Amino acid sequence: MIESGAGAHAMDVLLKKLTSKSRFSYPIIRYGFDGSMILIGVALGGTIGIGTAISLLIQGYLVVLSRKFIQMRSTNL
Repeated sequence: MIESGAGAHAMDVLLKKLTSKSRFSYPIIRYGFDGSMILIGVALGGTIGIGTAISLLIQGYLVVLSRKFIQMRSTNL
């Protein structure tokens, strides 16, 4: 969202800052963040479905791919 000019979500800003301040890549930090949110949800009585597991596994890499695509498109304009 930040790269597209549509504004920034607080979570995106936090994760991007953590990525720049640590030695971990964005997908790894995203796994940790999403995993902790899932654990909190389960602790509060929620359930984990197949969609939750799939989202946890692929969302970080999809964000990285979409950022690359947006940057590629913006440089070709």
